[in-house]
Amino acid sequence: MAAPAASAAAPAATTATPSSSTLQHQRPHHHHAPTVPSTSSVLRRVIPWDTYVAAKLLEPGTDAASLRAADKLFSTRRAVAAAAENGAPSSAAPPAPPSSHNAAPVSPEELSATAALLSVLRGVTKEETVQYVLAVLDAEVAGSPRRARELFDRRESGTSEGAPSAPAPSSSLPPDAADLFLLALSRPDWFSVERAASLLAARFGAGGASGDASPASSSSPDVERQRGLFLDWILAQLQRPAHTARGVPAAAGALAKLLRAREARSAAAAAGAPRLLVPLVQRLTGSSSAAPSASSATAAAAAACAPSVPATPQLAYDLCISLWQLALTSQGAEAAVSAGAVPALTDVLRAAVAAKEKVVRAAAQALRALLSPAGGGAEAPSASPAPSSFAPPSASTPTSSTSASALATAAGAAAVSCGLARACDSLLAQQWDDPDVPGALRACREASAAAARRAASWPAYRAEVLGGRLAWGPAHDGSGGGGGGSDDPSGGLGFWQRNAARLEERDAEVLRSLVRLLAAPSSDAETLAVACSDLARYADASADPERARGQLSSLGANAHATRLLAHADPEVRRHALAAVQRIVLSRDKLQYLNF
Repeated sequence: MAAPAASAAAPAATTATPSSSTLQHQRPHHHHAPTVPSTSSVLRRVIPWDTYVAAKLLEPGTDAASLRAADKLFSTRRAVAAAAENGAPSSAAPPAPPSSHNAAPVSPEELSATAALLSVLRGVTKEETVQYVLAVLDAEVAGSPRRARELFDRRESGTSEGAPSAPAPSSSLPPDAADLFLLALSRPDWFSVERAASLLAARFGAGGASGDASPASSSSPDVERQRGLFLDWILAQLQRPAHTARGVPAAAGALAKLLRAREARSAAAAAGAPRLLVPLVQRLTGSSSAAPSASSATAAAAAACAPSVPATPQLAYDLCISLWQLALTSQGAEAAVSAGAVPALTDVLRAAVAAKEKVVRAAAQALRALLSPAGGGAEAPSASPAPSSFAPPSASTPTSSTSASALATAAGAAAVSCGLARACDSLLAQQWDDPDVPGALRACREASAAAARRAASWPAYRAEVLGGRLAWGPAHDGSGGGGGGSDDPSGGLGFWQRNAARLEERDAEVLRSLVRLLAAPSSDAETLAVACSDLARYADASADPERARGQLSSLGANAHATRLLAHADPEVRRHALAAVQRIVLSRDKLQYLNF
């Protein structure tokens, strides 16, 4: 079949080094983009290589024969990629399994073929041709970071072990392949953008199950620049997606792969990735609660893209995997916890997207990392790999013991408040094919229970009250902070029956502090409500209720609680009323009020 003539061959493109301003100002907008072609249809195209060679659009040394040889060499991989997209076996000759393909050394022929295709990207801008070249390269890399490094960075990383060197300089690849892919992120067609993002994610993700980065990926300033630009693009897509339906999924998938590299985790955490990911997870699960510390701009961005982002299990998996890897750095874990990652991930366990085991596994491992920042959450799953062939991340530098303890305390309090233990109990009652899922769920359950025990201890309660900021938890109510049941080991009033008398120790130090919180101008609504509730529970649990009522009145608790009956917050008014009633009414009279 004769190759069709190229219409209006594009002039040779000058390969420029992309910058953050380039990607920002040339970022395509696809809010009303045409339908994105399928990979199989793109790979079936017949490209007029002779026309491009005749027009001298390609680099010297690149001829039509080398391009046709590249077509033939990569034909098997193209067939595999097209069949995978269609969900059917390939009609071509049986190819090597992807795992063995990825493990095989890169041959000189593959290097030459890749060099020829990269020459096309430098000289041709025609949309159909660029799409074809990017799709062929993406199919050949097949998501393997090792193959991406060997194919695109031969001059930087040298010859791989077991792979022969390229026979001539023309077979070696220039070091700017990643720059070509970065420039493709600014193309007007979304197919090219997605393929370029996939290639960059493979190139900059750490290789192998160990998660170790290659020397080239960690030491080269040029690689650091390229990785930074790619991360900037990903975060921009998560916040303001250029394609309303496909922008966030493409960026989330790329981020999940990019964060395999330790260097990328630290950079992403510093750039605020957790505060972008958590609102997206909340939107996926339909959670209406915003993270208390999330910026309004972040929340607005998540709300803007939410209506058009499909709530698919794959997107949920990519977001949870990204949070898991970010949680392996101290800065990422701290930012994730403060942004509300623990309740958001707990909602994932309860949501419909949890029907997929890989989603439950990713969310549970992320929670495990946040609840055990000293290292327990950083363990790689012990058995089968993730369903998406995701290599478990290795732990980054552990946090200091002091900061890890504070972070575990904050994450544990959030886990108790949102009822993580109950969510884990529900899932543990099911059967799982993946052996890592029950183990991760049990670890989360145990961490949440331990946090509840710590929160319901007298030292923790005293420190919280004297600290001047109260939040609902097992020591303050009988519901475990979220609906009753397994998150509260104290049995509700059990904490107060054991510790009511201790509020009077040291000249009623804790009791006086609670009363002072009612009058403090700096006390927020939650602190006021919790303090009123605690005073009411103290009166209920005291062995000498009349003495307790008298002591509360002498400290001014009645006057302060009465003033709060006019507070703007309804929860404050409700608990203030309960406190006033228990201070002024005896127990027999309270029975008539059904308390």
